[in-house]
Amino acid sequence: MPRLRKRLKLRFARLCCLARPSFPLLPMKKANDNDIDAFSWACRELSRRDMTEFEIRLRLAKRNCSPQAIEETVKLLTEKGLIDDEKICRRLIEQGLAKARHGLVYFRAMAFSRGLSAAIIAAVEAEMAEAELTAARMAIEKKGVSGQTREKMGRFLAARGFSLRAIRQVLTNANLTDG
Repeated sequence: MPRLRKRLKLRFARLCCLARPSFPLLPMKKANDNDIDAFSWACRELSRRDMTEFEIRLRLAKRNCSPQAIEETVKLLTEKGLIDDEKICRRLIEQGLAKARHGLVYFRAMAFSRGLSAAIIAAVEAEMAEAELTAARMAIEKKGVSGQTREKMGRFLAARGFSLRAIRQVLTNANLTDG
């Protein structure tokens, strides 16, 4: 069974290469061989998911790339527009608020863990204040407010990472009992 799986993977790889000639047929060499391999490895990783500059630097360092290769790779990726921390931060917060599961405090912590700067996060948060209010309202509607106290719903929203401002505004407009 493993041989068949391996053959199928090779056939699929060849088909992908025929459809997209920029894809290599063989697996890439390790990134510490030379600078070109570090760049191609980073491009391959970026094709899988968006990564911040910090994450690229960290992963290249784990692959034992030289500091010069890391700097050149990050510089090239930034020049080509493949790394854009502000775009990643905006997408992270927009997609999360659209699901209405968490608030800006939660996403601020997530953005910090991905290595985004405080200035970028603050700029994006300022734009997303209204979206957070909408997400908080949707979270309360999903939870169901019948018979719930203000304190209980406030704790629920705070645990989900919504800001105090959003919690106060949503709770003043909601039909909740005082306790």
